[in-house]
Amino acid sequence: MRFRIILPAIVVASLSLASSCGRAHSPADDPAKKTEQAQAPLSQIKVEPVTMLTVPVSSVQAPGKVEANPGTTSKVALPMQGRVTKVMVTVGDSVRQGMPLIVLDSPDTDAAVSDYREAVAKRISAQSNVAKSEADLSRAQDLLQHGAVPQKEVLSANAQLTQSRSELAGARAEEERTLRKLRIFGIQPDGNSDEITVRAPVSGKVLDLSITPGEYRNDTSAPVMTIADLSNVYMTADVPETSIRFTSVNDRVTIRLDAYPDQQFTGRVTKVGDTVDPATRTIKVRVLLQNPDGKLRPDMFGQLDIEGPSQDVVTAPTSAIVQTESAAIVYRERARGEFDPVQVKLGDHVGNRTVILKGLSSGDRIVTDGPMLIRSKSE
Repeated sequence: MRFRIILPAIVVASLSLASSCGRAHSPADDPAKKTEQAQAPLSQIKVEPVTMLTVPVSSVQAPGKVEANPGTTSKVALPMQGRVTKVMVTVGDSVRQGMPLIVLDSPDTDAAVSDYREAVAKRISAQSNVAKSEADLSRAQDLLQHGAVPQKEVLSANAQLTQSRSELAGARAEEERTLRKLRIFGIQPDGNSDEITVRAPVSGKVLDLSITPGEYRNDTSAPVMTIADLSNVYMTADVPETSIRFTSVNDRVTIRLDAYPDQQFTGRVTKVGDTVDPATRTIKVRVLLQNPDGKLRPDMFGQLDIEGPSQDVVTAPTSAIVQTESAAIVYRERARGEFDPVQVKLGDHVGNRTVILKGLSSGDRIVTDGPMLIRSKSE
């Protein structure tokens, strides 16, 4: 059905030919006033062409959780058994690589120092043996030249020198091994203290701590602290298997977190899981997020939005759409002051606009302000 906006005009009916001739014109009979009144309804209606926008054909939404990057997370364990005398950090503290964390009083310290000193003594003895063997060989060679000893004496001295050099190489390796062990433990080779200082292996933040001063620990495999560099973090989401075809490595994604509802974060898909969770029928997707200001913290919850391929679509201001009991319609301009109701199929919202999947084409002009005025005149 076509609707036409009837422009109002004030028509003054003459009561009689004689009286109209003798009366002065009223303001309503003025042609300029009639034009102003005729334009009044159109001034309340705004008509604009529809807009083409590039939007994703499909999108994937999935709940997710922020996690520390495993590649920049370090589990700190005690290097040897002993009693904890000091804990120098708490959960949430920022630490630098090499910073002292824990002081441990351990009886194994003496054993480590003794091993090192023994290795040093063996290396010194081996060096003396090499020097003696070199002198013996030189003397045997000199006597051989004067016919004072047989050839086998030179061969024997040469074999002894080879063995001495091999023993020196082994002694040096053992010394280096024991010294490296002391360095790992933070023990000074010439020190007499039984205390060991455990230092931060990486820079980052202390995420958890499970040790207190006074405890005696003999399990050197159990971590007592976790340190993570949170300059970048992961968000792991469970994507339904029906939507996994829209997700690929290196896809750019948008993330909203419950902690920051008015902000958006962007990331990149780094891994799409290889297996499906049989209970939830979802697949794990991992996204890398940059976190220079530290706002993103492990275990924060949010939502992951992955945009699929894009295409150009017709959009209209949401205010232009009239929702009836049976359908959504917009009013398309046929001519000035004439509008046709067009039933449309709606898609997703893009800001303050709505995607029109069916019913309008590029170049159509529609009523964007005042559609209810037209509808009220048609009823």
